[in-house]
Amino acid sequence: MENQGKHWLDKAEMVGVVVAGVGAIAAPLTQQIALASIPLAATVALNLVNRRRLLALLTEQIGQNQRESVEQLQELIARNKTESNAIIEENKNHFVNQITAVQQGLTLDLSKSKQELQENLHKLETQQKNIEEMVGNLRDIENLSQALRVNPDSAEFYYQRGVRHQRLGDKQGAIEDFTEAIRLNSKYAEAYHNRGILSIDIGEKKRAVDDLRKAAKLYFEQGEIESYQQARELSYNVHDLRKDMDLKQLLVGGLFSSVNSN
Repeated sequence: MENQGKHWLDKAEMVGVVVAGVGAIAAPLTQQIALASIPLAATVALNLVNRRRLLALLTEQIGQNQRESVEQLQELIARNKTESNAIIEENKNHFVNQITAVQQGLTLDLSKSKQELQENLHKLETQQKNIEEMVGNLRDIENLSQALRVNPDSAEFYYQRGVRHQRLGDKQGAIEDFTEAIRLNSKYAEAYHNRGILSIDIGEKKRAVDDLRKAAKLYFEQGEIESYQQARELSYNVHDLRKDMDLKQLLVGGLFSSVNSN
């Protein structure tokens, strides 16, 4: 009704203003002041009532606008909260994936580092063990050398010192000691055996075969069957290898002779 037309108070107030104006004009003519004051008082009263009505309408409108603003604000807050939660969840998943990738990378790196550390530790332990063995062999060589100064005819001392030289990689020194042990004890099977193995390493195949055969014979006589089989098999292998090498040398020599003759 407010929007379809003017309120009756507005209309009454307008009528009161008109009547007050007419009364003001008629009062001097009729000599009656009351005619002017009554409509004016009524107009003032209507104006006050209308102002209160307008104030109430304004207050109601403000309240409605506030409610609408609050509702819009709540709706905006809810929408922003939903969008924020979605963004947070997306970022959370992204961060979780990144953290997982980093953890996997760290685990792989730690596993690799641990493996490398273990390998290095194993190498260090091996090196330390080799150094300790080397030091032990050098100490034994010194002790055996001192013992040989006191007892120079001990085949055992020469053999044991030869074994230490062999462990240190001193092949020539070991061969010399084994040879001296054999000179002092012609039945020293182990000395023949070890000298035969070293002779293979330095390329003296003929002496290697002779030493290994001699070692096999002595082992057999001494009842050391396992050592006998080892020396015997090794001598056969070296003998076959030597025959193959001799055959190749003969073939190559014959080939060059044919070429030269042509």
